[in-house]
Amino acid sequence: MLASSDEPSAVAAAPTTRAPTTAAAPTSAPGSFGEDRSDLQQTVLPRPPAEAEPPPSPAVGRRTSKRFPLVDASVAALEPAFEPELPELAAAAPPTIPELERALDEVKETGERSDVVTAARRLWQHCPGHGAAFAALASEHKLNGDLDALVELTAVRAAMTTESGERADLWIEVARLAEVLGEDHQAARAFDLALIEDPASAVALDARAGLAFRLGDFATAEMIYRDIEAADSMLAPDELLLRRSIIAEHLDRGEDALTYAQAAAAAAPGRIELQRRVQELATRAGDLATALPAARAVMALVPADQEDEVLASHFSLVGLLHAIGDHAGAIANLERLRRDHPHSREVIAALASVQADRGDWSAACQYLQMLVPLAATAQERALRLFELGEVFLNKVGDLERADDAFLRASDLDPGCVPALRRLIDSYWRADQIGLLLDIATDLVARGALLEPEMDPASLARAAVVAAIAEDYPLAVQVLGALGADAAAAIASILIELVGRTQKLNLGNACRALRVLHDQGVADLGAITAMAEHPAVRKALQQASAALTAST
Repeated sequence: MLASSDEPSAVAAAPTTRAPTTAAAPTSAPGSFGEDRSDLQQTVLPRPPAEAEPPPSPAVGRRTSKRFPLVDASVAALEPAFEPELPELAAAAPPTIPELERALDEVKETGERSDVVTAARRLWQHCPGHGAAFAALASEHKLNGDLDALVELTAVRAAMTTESGERADLWIEVARLAEVLGEDHQAARAFDLALIEDPASAVALDARAGLAFRLGDFATAEMIYRDIEAADSMLAPDELLLRRSIIAEHLDRGEDALTYAQAAAAAAPGRIELQRRVQELATRAGDLATALPAARAVMALVPADQEDEVLASHFSLVGLLHAIGDHAGAIANLERLRRDHPHSREVIAALASVQADRGDWSAACQYLQMLVPLAATAQERALRLFELGEVFLNKVGDLERADDAFLRASDLDPGCVPALRRLIDSYWRADQIGLLLDIATDLVARGALLEPEMDPASLARAAVVAAIAEDYPLAVQVLGALGADAAAAIASILIELVGRTQKLNLGNACRALRVLHDQGVADLGAITAMAEHPAVRKALQQASAALTAST
């Protein structure tokens, strides 16, 4: 296809007097990566002898085949000739090839672009495959983005070209246009044609591999890159190794991916993304001995003015030190970071976490306390206080400081449910029956008391207090939530009342439970059977005896 859309198009046949120099395209060759090559197993256009330009020949019509295959027809298979493209050629004597060449050279220097195309078309019509005509027409098709026309033009030129390297270059140009137009699969086919012509073409190999890489055809990309030596590749050595690493990772060969990444980082030690890739792959593989130096290299390469990246690199290193049990190293790095970022919540939280993991809960509490004033909202500060209270309660065993933290959390955020739940226990310890009932009632209203995540011991405390305060509906609700665990839970918390003399004491609790027993809500006998402390068993037995006597 050589004509513009508003005039007939023609491709002249090659002289029929010449014998073809090539019988057929190879059925397979290195570089035909995963493509169907059946369209290449045909007779190609004959090539003229290198020493002479072909004489004029009649014009022939456009072939009906599109794009690929376009090297599947010999000159003899082309359609019959049709009227000359330019009307004046019919009346005048056919021009000679030298005359047409001179005309093309003249318009190149003085003519318009359209004149150059017309002259090139005339020359091509009389001498298909002519180099100068091809160059002018190919340039026009590239400018117009006409891939079909360029493919057909290239098929003729390639068939008339004796050097395999030149033929490969022709198909590479077709592939480049296809890539620009987003015709990736057509580009792949054109690169494959180039590789059939010249299997050792570094340009075609790199381009075909790069295209396969971009298309996610990692099996094809690996096959090509595996055979490309670094010295022959158009890519820099580190970039070639990086691509091999990425390909291996996508093909689920993590060990190879790490090996290639390490080689790439060694080839370009100043590329932070390569060091980071080594760190990530090694960490994923559990090779912390390899990941640690890579993490340190990343940290050293991060620009000082990129604060987020600096923090991320430090945290990454700390995570690795933490993972290998080097808590002292992790803390030392975090402390250095805290000196530069004294108000960084992430740094302080990491310090608290590392100290907790090493079992130094006192130090962990110090960092948790630092986080409270740094919280952005009252709700966040309340949660920080709750976390601090949990550590005091469960790890340090400081009940007073735990209760204080829970109270401060509820003051900051009256809707902080975790803190409210803990206040049931705080008010139990403080003998604050009225406040405990208020909290329990509030939690019931919020739908947060009778939930599976509620501590059974806290529910048992709420039930006993409700019974002492004669709030039997609440006691019934709570015991119902405890279900079959009610007797064991109540028996365990009654121990906490031994020796207490205020209103919330063991005797009052046992008498209140007797009332619940009378109402068929609590099983006093089952609670007594599960009580382990002698004083608790005695108080429950006395309540049972009083119950029997009254009956």
